[in-house]
Amino acid sequence: MRDPVNWTTVLMRMRLEPLQGTCSGAAPHPRCASIFSATPGFDLQRIQRRSHPQRSGRLLSAGTIGIQFALHRRCIADTMGLTEAPAIILHTRTQMVVTLLLLQSSISSVAIAAAEDAATAAETTFRALLEEYEQQGSARLFAQRFLELAERHPEDPAAVDALIWVVENVRGRDNTTRVLKLLKSRHLSSEKLATACRSVARARSPAAEDLLRSALNDSPHQSVKVQACYHLAKLLDAEARLLQQLQAQPELLARVMQYYGNDYGAHLTGLDAASLSRKREQVYETMLEAFPDERIRNHTLRELAQRALFAIRHLSVGRPAPEIQGTDVFGEPLRLSDYRGQVVMLTFWGHW
Repeated sequence: MRDPVNWTTVLMRMRLEPLQGTCSGAAPHPRCASIFSATPGFDLQRIQRRSHPQRSGRLLSAGTIGIQFALHRRCIADTMGLTEAPAIILHTRTQMVVTLLLLQSSISSVAIAAAEDAATAAETTFRALLEEYEQQGSARLFAQRFLELAERHPEDPAAVDALIWVVENVRGRDNTTRVLKLLKSRHLSSEKLATACRSVARARSPAAEDLLRSALNDSPHQSVKVQACYHLAKLLDAEARLLQQLQAQPELLARVMQYYGNDYGAHLTGLDAASLSRKREQVYETMLEAFPDERIRNHTLRELAQRALFAIRHLSVGRPAPEIQGTDVFGEPLRLSDYRGQVVMLTFWGHW
């Protein structure tokens, strides 16, 4: 690939060696040719062969003495990747500065075109990896390749797809944590995160909560915020259940670390039940206040949040039991609060 054109060098040499006459693709001025030949990235013969003199009459500034460069974009496609450009007349320092700004704008167009080409290449690679994975399997092996693809093309939409693939197919490993951090640092504005939140919540990585909170607070998309809030709540619920289970059966910790990795095991054991309960309440309160009418699985988030908050506040281990009223087997009124301070076993049963 050719080195990029150093426009500053070209313009400065033009200023230092002012020329008279006209330089076009058909009949270049000899001294103009010497400037081009000394500038990396220019192939003057290619420019002469592929230029379109009939389009060189579009001038950016008036002047009878100057240099007219028919820099048609197709003439330097190999170097710049451009498709069209006006001719330029240079004969004063002011026009040199204006021209430099215009050429910088053209270089920006080149960068955009190059990015589009790279996007096509990244998408092609992503699809090829998917096909190869379907034939060979081994998600953990392919996770590294998808991650490398995303890191090579960080600005490409295929990078988000590749990172989400890793989250969906590999849980609780180093690659998963690395992917979650990349999604947060580089792709937090992507709307694709909406469909990825479910997998993120199941990733079993300390970085999952951080990503979901960031998406909830900073995503520009309502759909992402809704999904992030809902699945953040589910992630915290799952951690509360795991923590309770580990406290009751400490011997299970070895299995958790074996399956999800030492980092997540250490994360779980470092949780405090009371603090985790408060975090769950806060997320469900946010859900109730910010997204009450949004629906997930045929339920509004208002319904889901109200149900979850009642369970956290009244049905969690260590919380006072809610009041229960009814009649006993003798037909006498019964209230659970009448037995406060005593050991009570409640059995709920029925026939359907």
